[in-house]
Amino acid sequence: MSKKIKCENFKPAPEVMEVRGDSFEVGFTCKMPPGSVYKKGVIKFEPVLMYGNNEEKVLQTYVVRGPKANEHADITIDEKGGSFTYKTKVLYEPIMRNCTLVVIPNLKVKNYEDVLDKCLELPKCTLTWGIVATADSFNTEEQVSIPSAMNHGEEMRRKATIYYIVDTWDFKPKFILANPQISNPSELKQLVSYLADKTSFGLTGLTLNSSASPDGTYKRNTLLARNRDITIYNFVKKELKRLGYAEVSDSLFSARTKTTEEMEGLREAIDTSKLTDKQFFLDILNSSDLPDVKERKMREEFDKGKNAVYSNSNKKHWKSYRYILDHIMPRLRRSEVTVMGEKGVRSWGEIKDKAENHNYDSLNASEVLRYGYQIEDMKQKEKTYRYYITKWADDWTGYNNLGALLVMQRKYADAKQQLDKALSLSKEHGEVYNNLGICNRNMRQYDKAEENYRQAKARGINEGQNMGILSMVRGNYTEAISYFKSAEPAKTCQYNMALCYTMNGEYDNAQKSLDCMEPKSKTAPTYYLKAVIAARAKKLDELTANLSKAIAIDPKMRSKAADDKEFESFRSRPEFQKLMNK
Repeated sequence: MSKKIKCENFKPAPEVMEVRGDSFEVGFTCKMPPGSVYKKGVIKFEPVLMYGNNEEKVLQTYVVRGPKANEHADITIDEKGGSFTYKTKVLYEPIMRNCTLVVIPNLKVKNYEDVLDKCLELPKCTLTWGIVATADSFNTEEQVSIPSAMNHGEEMRRKATIYYIVDTWDFKPKFILANPQISNPSELKQLVSYLADKTSFGLTGLTLNSSASPDGTYKRNTLLARNRDITIYNFVKKELKRLGYAEVSDSLFSARTKTTEEMEGLREAIDTSKLTDKQFFLDILNSSDLPDVKERKMREEFDKGKNAVYSNSNKKHWKSYRYILDHIMPRLRRSEVTVMGEKGVRSWGEIKDKAENHNYDSLNASEVLRYGYQIEDMKQKEKTYRYYITKWADDWTGYNNLGALLVMQRKYADAKQQLDKALSLSKEHGEVYNNLGICNRNMRQYDKAEENYRQAKARGINEGQNMGILSMVRGNYTEAISYFKSAEPAKTCQYNMALCYTMNGEYDNAQKSLDCMEPKSKTAPTYYLKAVIAARAKKLDELTANLSKAIAIDPKMRSKAADDKEFESFRSRPEFQKLMNK
């Protein structure tokens, strides 16, 4: 019997093991020749992954028995032979990247007495080696939520409205229109003059609301609004940094944002206008039609006015739509910037001086939180938050902020303890649920993490980025793409988005996501992923060019590429070998 089971009877399935989400599929098919299983015989096939320094992971055994064997088995095969397919999923660990899959058949033949049973271990068969682990290269850049302070002084808000040229998201500081009255220089001057007065002022928040006028397709207008949001956020952050606001240098600094096609704003502007036929347009806007249909119906009136074929009676609304285009629409192409702060609290310099001179007791709760938020030293942050939870033990904020800090240090079990305490004090704050979601995701409690993010969203926290990462580790890349697009600001030009497109086989979209990244964000993994995309597209020149850039930034990429299954078909090419041997 043993001679009839040979290694050529086994075929790996899949032929190439590949990580999707947090795991990879392992499998094989086996053809059992006639007479390979005795009637009372049992063959146990033991798949083993071998890796590292003689480490191995034994997988679920597959049992084949003869028709008269009594043992439990996965399949019964008689003297005519047969075949079977084995499949299982394995949680991926980086050390497994160059593993070898082997199968060890163990034969047992039942005799009339148990002590006379014959057991044989047949020669092991090597089926395949190596795992395509590109999916495991995702950035674990979840957005933690840390309130910077509590309001103890007089709350101050200042708003500026920045306008854009039609169908663009480029920020033009000198953009002016006489009618309607639009002036970016004037708006910026007022905002900057307010921010320049930092006397006893603490920056506590920033909100952005970017929109597009509904005189185009909904898809295009959504893109315009999102990119305007990104543009103005980068400008405001740079301006705050120029004015000396240390808060923006913190990696946690972000803004609450909202983007939209401004159909509601158009409705309100027309309703308050002096147009004699405004009810015609309001009827269109109040209908249940899709946004693109509403825009098309209004634009038809303008087209009629330009077309001599139509009679004057059919042209009655075109002048009104011309007015809407020239005087109402421009005011809807905007980004509303609201900067929030406090008066009546100490300046950052005073807070920092007292804290660094061990004079915490002279600071109020808001000032201690602000110091913990802005100081860069991680040990000092932790010390500050531990002081806070000792002095203000009944406030959820300190436990949340300490928990978030521990999340950033990847101490998830410790972080969860602090966050559970925060939740026991108050269940009203989305920040706590968001941070708990990050803990549970990293502890592979995916269902709990999803529920945490749902609760965070219900309390005003945008879950796009974190749910996107959760969807990635679940292997649902289409869902992850949707979440990244819904993040605020949208995460379309980032590594994780490109990786999702790559895993979906959408290589053109993956390339676009990498190309539009900010230059400072393009790291060695960026160019390495470009090389992977080129390899999958069979483009040797692009592969070597991008891999060369990756290696120049980080020489460790050379050893990674040397045995990466992504480049298997190029390994013998002189161009690839030259790059590996430099």
